[in-house]
Amino acid sequence: MPGRQETVGFENISSDKSYFNISINIKSTSMRGIIVDDELPARNNLRMMLTHYCPELEIVGESDTVKTTIDLIKSTQPDLVFLDIDLKDGTGFDVLSRIPHRTFSFFFVTAFEHYAIKAFKFSALDYLLKPIDPEELQNAIQKVRKQSSGKDQQVKIDVFQENQRLNFSEKKIVLSDADNIYVVSIQDIIRCESANSYTMFCLADGRQILITESLKSFENLLPERCFVRTHQSHLINLSYISHYHKGQQDTLVMKSGASVPISTRRKSRLLASIQEYAKVKQ
Repeated sequence: MPGRQETVGFENISSDKSYFNISINIKSTSMRGIIVDDELPARNNLRMMLTHYCPELEIVGESDTVKTTIDLIKSTQPDLVFLDIDLKDGTGFDVLSRIPHRTFSFFFVTAFEHYAIKAFKFSALDYLLKPIDPEELQNAIQKVRKQSSGKDQQVKIDVFQENQRLNFSEKKIVLSDADNIYVVSIQDIIRCESANSYTMFCLADGRQILITESLKSFENLLPERCFVRTHQSHLINLSYISHYHKGQQDTLVMKSGASVPISTRRKSRLLASIQEYAKVKQ
């Protein structure tokens, strides 16, 4: 049931924005949350922001260690856990591994200098970056109401942790559509093709997976030494090029047999990337 709309303004909540005028959707049913961080100022700051921007979320506890967090989760049964990566006696992943049958949603809270954001994006894990932006915080709360199943979340955690042990070319990426979640090795991606606001992944085993994200987002995520944009609508894996075909419209013919157009403005960069990739492979 939709709630009433209320507009509120607050001053000096964020260091880079002196004033916010934000529309908050007040839900008739509230959620229960806990804050887990080994630093008291960080917990206080997040609690303050949640009080101001997310009044539908009731904070029922705070913790700074793995052990106390597990006890707190068991005693309060939260709907949502804000989970810092580094805790006094372990990590946020230790908390999750000791509660295999989870009934709560979670968001990792991290600082860029300690954990590469790409690692979270590869595994599709939900995260908030410190210092937390109020609008991103609100979006996170709304996302929780639509969050995927606990089983899907565990798949993402497993991929995140496995990727820490793999070379970049061996890493995996989590893709999902409306019905399924897919774990795909980066080296199995032949090419990606834009379809309006969607992206079609074409894989070495013949599968095609349509994802509701833009091609640009994957261009920024996939390693540029292996993947290059040939056209506004095409991103290819250099290792799957069969040959370069010159004609009225230059194209790349992939090992799968697909022909990919090459735009004039991207041609020189493509050729440079092919030459550099060939040197590395020698």
